[in-house]
Amino acid sequence: MKRDKIFNNKFYENEGKAGKQISFKLADAVDEDMPTQIEDNSLDGDIHRIVNNLKDNKFSTKNEDGTFIKLNKKLINEIYGIIVEEIGHKYKKIKLYIKVADYFNVQYSKFYNSLSNKYKEDLIEELDKKTGVLKKMGINKLF
Repeated sequence: MKRDKIFNNKFYENEGKAGKQISFKLADAVDEDMPTQIEDNSLDGDIHRIVNNLKDNKFSTKNEDGTFIKLNKKLINEIYGIIVEEIGHKYKKIKLYIKVADYFNVQYSKFYNSLSNKYKEDLIEELDKKTGVLKKMGINKLF
């Protein structure tokens, strides 16, 4: 008599080789950080494209040694605003902040201090959603 495979199945039984453990470990060739690296490369490309496509290319002017000209407070806020406006919907604000500061080789603290209160508040609110730091510290209004 034939076995009915629908009702009399061996779903919970291991059909593999007897005694051999099944492993779901990723192969050594697979890098667990690959999705993050792909997103970072995409973000780097987006920032580079935006900076190079600006009509007034004051942001992409480089010195003889290949570094960018120093950006003053107004220019830092302006370029960050342009980038957030164009691609802010695709990436987290914190990641944009770090990548733009790195792109122009500006210290994070200087970059943050150069931003308007609107952009600072956006960054802090995003951090708060992730960590709940404002509630823990009893802060209701930022600026």
